[in-house]
Amino acid sequence: ATFQPDTNVRIQAELQLKQVTVDNSLYRHFGKAPLTPGKEAIALIGTLEGTQGTLLSSMQIIGSEESELHARQAASIYFKNAIKRHWFEPEVNTPNLRISDSDRETIKSNILQLLVTTPPIVRSQLITVLGVILSNDFPSKYPGYHAQVQALLQSQDPKIVYVGLLALKELTRVYKFKATEREPVDDIIATFFPAIQQIGIGLIGANNAEAAEMLKLIFKCYHHTIQLDLSERLRDNSSLVPWGTLFIQMVEKPVPMEDLPADQEEPEKHPWWKAKRWAYQCLNRIYTRYGNPTALTSDSKYKTFATSFVHNFAPNILTAYLKQVELWVAKQAWLSPRVLCLMGTFFEESVKDKHTWSMIKPHSQTLITHFVFPQLCFSAADEALWVDDPSEYIHSKI
Repeated sequence: ATFQPDTNVRIQAELQLKQVTVDNSLYRHFGKAPLTPGKEAIALIGTLEGTQGTLLSSMQIIGSEESELHARQAASIYFKNAIKRHWFEPEVNTPNLRISDSDRETIKSNILQLLVTTPPIVRSQLITVLGVILSNDFPSKYPGYHAQVQALLQSQDPKIVYVGLLALKELTRVYKFKATEREPVDDIIATFFPAIQQIGIGLIGANNAEAAEMLKLIFKCYHHTIQLDLSERLRDNSSLVPWGTLFIQMVEKPVPMEDLPADQEEPEKHPWWKAKRWAYQCLNRIYTRYGNPTALTSDSKYKTFATSFVHNFAPNILTAYLKQVELWVAKQAWLSPRVLCLMGTFFEESVKDKHTWSMIKPHSQTLITHFVFPQLCFSAADEALWVDDPSEYIHSKI
């Protein structure tokens, strides 16, 4: 790290965190060290809260590969909690708990590099920190963020690109449900989406879990930006066609049955099925909110787009979905419950428009008999859940 907080504070913090090592020495001796630091360890470093330089000292511990993993995790949890409590509205905090402007700039300058160098169990805490900072500071107080993320995405190291996608996902997440002040969204789309779409094309043919995780992040970035609005840039065919094609390729990508976990409740957690689910969600969101003329008012700004979409692209989605149903019915492919629900929603919307209805009508009897009806039947799994946990059964069916 490039920052150098007060040495005495850093030493105090490290001494406090040494307790983690002592507490877990017996576990480590048997190779069973717990991955979650105890409340005592987090409380120990918390005693330094308010001391000048403690946050930066925590960052040093988090980023140091020489520090115990438990110490790094405890420091990251303290760091996350302190940022969540004190980053917003510093004027209402007591003076000793304010985060100085210089500390804020140092944190913002180094947070992405920390994400690159930390293990996943620590990185998860830092992602929360990044989200808090972005929701408060971007764009006016964080003007260098775009450039930092671009540098990560342009790396030749997949691990660094992955962090770049994490960073972009947190940025788009800020605007997921933000109905006003959306001006930065178009800039985000223009700056990053062509690049991440190309990254996605390069990953779609891979079969490793890392590629699936990266594709999931790419799809989530896209989905965040279309939750409340489909910008003109994304409505344009130069963007819609390559993105839509990538989503359909993900839908059609086979996941070998032998690669799925044996436990029937686990396949949905498979990295490729997580990525698939987000591809389905993107396609469904475009169609159900912006691309179905019958669902829009006559004065909707999406009306022209919807008319074109339902004739020129919705049929491609429908064809892909019907093919997946065919494979599922023949037991040649597994579909997660969430994906089955998304497909059912798409078919339901397709019935409403005469153009898509003309495509789905020849398959309607098959869909009712082999797709809808089996899902309505009381299965052996339903019976087992009803016996074991009636409340959960009711919850799962509502």
